[in-house]
Amino acid sequence: MAVTKSPLRYPGGKTQLSNFVSNLIEINKIEECIYIEPFSGGAGVAIELLLTGKVESIVLNDYDKAIHSIWYSILNHTSELINLIRTTPITIGSWYEQKMIHENTKQFQNSLENGFSTLFLNRTNRSGIINAGPIGGYDQKGNYKIDCRFNKKAIIKKNRRYSK
Repeated sequence: MAVTKSPLRYPGGKTQLSNFVSNLIEINKIEECIYIEPFSGGAGVAIELLLTGKVESIVLNDYDKAIHSIWYSILNHTSELINLIRTTPITIGSWYEQKMIHENTKQFQNSLENGFSTLFLNRTNRSGIINAGPIGGYDQKGNYKIDCRFNKKAIIKKNRRYSK
């Protein structure tokens, strides 16, 4: 599995295109480049280009209010989001709670609750798909358990880095 700098898991993510986009920027001799992602999702290409210095800044947006809320929370509610990541148990009970919160807040843009519940589900659901069930199944009898893709330290580190 490819390692990405994104805090999100996306099947079919675009991170592997970052070398291609970087090459396009170089070939076209584009300077002071701003990379704009209208449908950012995990923003794999944008983050890679920014962190490697290929672009000066990035602009992220997403039509999905839940995804927008994750990025909004990372940038505008960093401490609160990190506290939720740190203190929320990664259990099937928490999964049910976050699923309910997500259903009740997914239409709210710029919502910390929506952002965290979406992040939680993305990291604990099969293949990172928000509407999929939990890794390991509802009874947690699968080979992998619900917490296997939720490395709190790594997610917190990424979120601190992006908030800067």
